Amino acid sequence: MTDEQRIIDDYAREYEGLLAGSPDERARGGREMAGYLQDAAEAGELAETLRRLGSPRAAVTAMSKQGSAPTAPLGARFDAALRDHAPLLVVTVVLMLQQVLRQLDEGGPLMIFFPPPPYQPGGGLLHAILMTLALTWSIVALGVIEGRTGTTPGKRRAGLRVVDDTGVRAGTSRCVLRRLSLLGGPLVWLDWAGVLGDGRRRFSDRLTRTKVITLTEER
Repeated sequence: MTDEQRIIDDYAREYEGLLAGSPDERARGGREMAGYLQDAAEAGELAETLRRLGSPRAAVTAMSKQGSAPTAPLGARFDAALRDHAPLLVVTVVLMLQQVLRQLDEGGPLMIFFPPPPYQPGGGLLHAILMTLALTWSIVALGVIEGRTGTTPGKRRAGLRVVDDTGVRAGTSRCVLRRLSLLGGPLVWLDWAGVLGDGRRRFSDRLTRTKVITLTEER
């Protein structure tokens, strides 16, 4: 392998890793960049092309239209969230029925929250098990899926994608972090209050420097 080919491969590999999208989309983008650099090398212009592109991150930012894309509409985000958090909806219904039965048997106030708090006095083992499973899906599983593909089942159906402020792939860590507000139970709506502002971003989006945009095909 020549030095030029090694430079091309390393650049294309790093460029691919920063792209937002599914693994197949990123692989296609990496191949396109490698082909572009290969053509430049054959024309004796590799050094000039790399100077013009800058770092792989700078190239992704410059070539991607997603960094400057407006944030997704509120309705589409709610639609995606309800689909993604269907397990939490089911858990809410089950816990509501549990509380109704307990109230009929023991009396006391009936308190229903969505999403339910992770811990609730008197919730018992059922509450603990169901909430652990539901939150593992909503925070960890969806965060990993979102970090790897830039979207989730609900977001994909609504045509949405998560990127960082520059249009680069947000990555798994940030995608998990932006979901931790679910640990606050119904307090998560304070996080969602941020979408009412001009930027239509949750407070956790701002903290993790991510945003949800309408999915577009990159050419």
